[in-house]
Amino acid sequence: MLSVAKAKASRDLLEASILAKTPRNKDLGQKSVFPETRIALGLAMAWFGLVLGHADRAEAAFRVCNQSVTLYNVAIGAEVDKKFATEGWWTLPGNTCITPIKEDLADLKLRYVYIYATTATGDSAFEGNWDMCVDTKRFRIEKVQDQPWDCWVRGLVQAKFKEVDTGDTGSWTVFIRPDDKP
Repeated sequence: MLSVAKAKASRDLLEASILAKTPRNKDLGQKSVFPETRIALGLAMAWFGLVLGHADRAEAAFRVCNQSVTLYNVAIGAEVDKKFATEGWWTLPGNTCITPIKEDLADLKLRYVYIYATTATGDSAFEGNWDMCVDTKRFRIEKVQDQPWDCWVRGLVQAKFKEVDTGDTGSWTVFIRPDDKP
């Protein structure tokens, strides 16, 4: 039994000395770098697989990206299930994006989305043509069907929203650029 243990120990020692003399391990003074390499390679492949998995299935949504250095407050308007509503506010710092609508636009049958983006001083990011209601704090306002908005009568603020035609796509991104200011 003792001789079996000695044989195993001498075999392990022989393997370690052979590995230590390989060009890759000569200066490292360690038994082997293969386990660490395999772990790192495995993690890299897993990460790459996740990235590829997300790359071929697009995120369906309505996104707004601010490519300026100005902070904007964003409100949107849309008609879903024959009910028109405006909703806000999303804070949009410079060089960031927000996703006010996370669902697939085609599934919602949402061709037109209306957007209003303003700074704290009241400067608008877009020149809009559609009057809709907003509030001074976080809001969701439903329009009364077959009635005008009548924002001031309802104690709300009237704002000019820009219409965005998303066609029949599942996702859309609107960009606020410094050069686009009216």
